Amino acid sequence: MMFPKEIVSFLTSHKVANLSYYDGKVPQACALYFAYDNKSQLIFVSESKTRHAQVLSKYPTIAFTINKDDQNWSEIQGLQGRGRCVQIIDQNARDEALKHYVDKYPFISNNEALIGVINKSEVWAIIPNWIRLIDNSKGFGYKKEWNFNTPEFP
Repeated sequence: MMFPKEIVSFLTSHKVANLSYYDGKVPQACALYFAYDNKSQLIFVSESKTRHAQVLSKYPTIAFTINKDDQNWSEIQGLQGRGRCVQIIDQNARDEALKHYVDKYPFISNNEALIGVINKSEVWAIIPNWIRLIDNSKGFGYKKEWNFNTPEFP
């Protein structure tokens, strides 16, 4: 699956995603830094003891939003999405995902403490199966949707 250039442009120009998940009892959300990779995934890192990492390992179905702060309502732009979240276990895939992450946030390379934390953290991929782009600058309520249905996500 390859994202359309509108989505790629949006993902590469923003940094924070709001991730929503559900543990079977209560919904919850968290904000996280992400990087877009060349496999149409959003990469993030997390320690295994965080609530979202513990929940995602059992309940991988998620929703997410990405938007710019401080927007006038007539200029609102953002992405809404659904999909699943998986931990990247394979060492080669993990190294490749971390490269995308560190490339997007070069300040990590200059901070030994951050490098140590990142190297000990789990690496996760958000794999969208549906995305909606909102862009009120093209007209109030403008939206465009894409479905990326796969066998895992009918």
